[in-house]
Amino acid sequence: MNQQQASLGRPFLPSIWQNTIHQPLRDRGEKLGFNSYESLIDLAFRQYAEQEGCKLTPAAKSSIQSLEEVIFDGIESTTFCTICLENMEIGSPVTCMPCSHRHKFHNPCVVLWLEISHVCPLCRFELPTE
Repeated sequence: MNQQQASLGRPFLPSIWQNTIHQPLRDRGEKLGFNSYESLIDLAFRQYAEQEGCKLTPAAKSSIQSLEEVIFDGIESTTFCTICLENMEIGSPVTCMPCSHRHKFHNPCVVLWLEISHVCPLCRFELPTE
């Protein structure tokens, strides 16, 4: 994990995410297909939350559906999705959070996140809940 990734201050997932959870799930996901990979990520988030005693509230479905999709231009200081830690490709669609920083993520990643937690994974901006 590079210094930029390590310094993001993401309290939800520990810094060991990349080596102990992300890579094994990614490896399994590549063999099972993308939908299965999403299911594995979802399971990992939920298991971590249960282990840590977190009570998470999902964002309202209408909030998730109204997120803005833009084309990634690479100008931002963060060039990877801070949920899955994969690079965002220039020219590819990404989803913006409505926070003041307009943090960007891969759409499937941020949708899974918001179905579990109503806060931006980087700045903790709160989206409406049901």
